[in-house]
Amino acid sequence: MDLISSIFSALDQKALPIVMESNLILILREFLDIRDLCIKQYVFAMVGDLQKHLGTCITEKLPEFIQCATQNLFYND
Repeated sequence: MDLISSIFSALDQKALPIVMESNLILILREFLDIRDLCIKQYVFAMVGDLQKHLGTCITEKLPEFIQCATQNLFYND
């Protein structure tokens, strides 16, 4: 995911058609159903990078990702 995120960051707006024509956003959302916290961390990082560099491609799904992120917040004392 880091590699894909770096490629999209380097391509900047040129990556927008690639993301829009793929199932990347849906796949990222499906990855959040995996219980592994490490995977979730990578997904949220990639969502942040996508929002930063290609905001229009994820705007529609962003509330869903934010809701999922807040559900995964926890505090251990």
